Amino acid sequence: MVGVLAALSVTAGLLAACAPQAQGGDEHTSRTLTVATKIDLATFDPGLANSAHQPVYLQPVYDSLVRRLPDNTLEPMLATAWEWDESKTILTFTLRHGVTFSDGTPMNADAVKINLLRFRDSNGPTAARFAGVTAVEAPSDDTVVVTLNAPDPAILDYLGNQASFIGSPAAIDAGTIGTEPVGSGPYVLDADKTVPGSQYTYVKREGYWDPELQVYDTIVLKPIPDMTARLSAIISGQVDAGTIEPIQLDQAKGAGLSVYENDVNWAGLIIFDRDGTMVPALADVRVRQAINYALDRDALIEQIHKGLAKPTSQIFAEESSAFDPSLDDAYGLDVEKAKKLMADAGYADGFSVTMPDPSATFNPALTAVIGQQLADIGIAVNWDSGTTADYIPNVISGKYPMAYFTLNQSGIPWQDITVALAPDATFNPLGTTTPEVAELSKTIQTEPDEADEAARTLNRYVTEQAWFAPYARISTLFVSRPDTTLEVQRFQVVPSIYYYRPAS
Repeated sequence: MVGVLAALSVTAGLLAACAPQAQGGDEHTSRTLTVATKIDLATFDPGLANSAHQPVYLQPVYDSLVRRLPDNTLEPMLATAWEWDESKTILTFTLRHGVTFSDGTPMNADAVKINLLRFRDSNGPTAARFAGVTAVEAPSDDTVVVTLNAPDPAILDYLGNQASFIGSPAAIDAGTIGTEPVGSGPYVLDADKTVPGSQYTYVKREGYWDPELQVYDTIVLKPIPDMTARLSAIISGQVDAGTIEPIQLDQAKGAGLSVYENDVNWAGLIIFDRDGTMVPALADVRVRQAINYALDRDALIEQIHKGLAKPTSQIFAEESSAFDPSLDDAYGLDVEKAKKLMADAGYADGFSVTMPDPSATFNPALTAVIGQQLADIGIAVNWDSGTTADYIPNVISGKYPMAYFTLNQSGIPWQDITVALAPDATFNPLGTTTPEVAELSKTIQTEPDEADEAARTLNRYVTEQAWFAPYARISTLFVSRPDTTLEVQRFQVVPSIYYYRPAS
């Protein structure tokens, strides 16, 4: 990441020379939106685009094939229409006419083909979502045909965000797309006013095909990892909006900020080492169940999330067909039962486990609270310190047997499978699986009439097998100053840049 951002600084002059100037003369002239972000930019390369906190950096410069609305429905963007064949393995898109990239080259089917195949083949952090794409064809300038090796119930949702950010093939061929983004989006990067690691400035692009999306003349994104500094910047007026932590809610309200709640994530422990390759004890389901019984969900919700959460023992969202209300309290606090399970598994004297320290990224109290709750049943946690920038890469690298995380939920069970359960899922870095998970996943993917029942069965299985130790569905909090409004998006951590508005 350091090399990418350093390169961006070096090439800033070149990009500024070719960047279109901002428009003026309409009712939005001189309006600037400044948003504080929690995580710094990783890369502008659409082939390596990630989810969660990263799309907001790429949305100003890249259009996607379809656009996700706040209620999680999809509407046309670069694609004006799409259609499945009867087998649900061939997806045909009709593209918008007359769209160009900011370098003047045409956005056409060949450009889309290059980008989609590149996303699949890039080995990027979410490339596995395209693992089932066997071919992308461009039979005409305005037609793209995507062929899958099997049905994928979530692929349109992926294409509504980072999986179909479309960059200029010329910039891709030049090898500069990661630092000099060139897309067909509503804004262009202003390199003269961009300082990597500090702020990224985008100006409105002349001639953009949908001026309704250009609410602001200028958009500034400021990465501020420290939660105290981030809220201070919002209160002081340095930025207009940003995410905060639950422990900051009273301060935010006291400062007159507007607060937006969005139940996006589940919070808890991901037990990666289910085969016991690093910590043999974790291969025993009784130990994993003991970890679940050790968590005091009510205490965690009160101390960490200030009550802005719902206790749960399952990873699937309430809107998902996999959701089972009875699983929300599958594991109540029961320290004695947890100790007995540990003893039955042969670990009456406990064991130690190394986990990444979440203090720099999440609430610093997590290490004390979770550490003590696990210590109560004999599990000693060694917290491995690091920076906010390191946390996610370390979690998904397979370096740790367990980790605390807040993971996105989805209304589509197949999407949760590809994110956290499949052998090649981003949050299953050790690739663990079982015949039961494989069979149920295949049914969910390929048998629409049986998918809902299979999803509920899968949920019960992974809950009983304690692949995870969730304790809550939590509210993600966004705040804005009184002169800015925004719409949060279901199942999306950070609101898209399209859904901010001046209050007057």
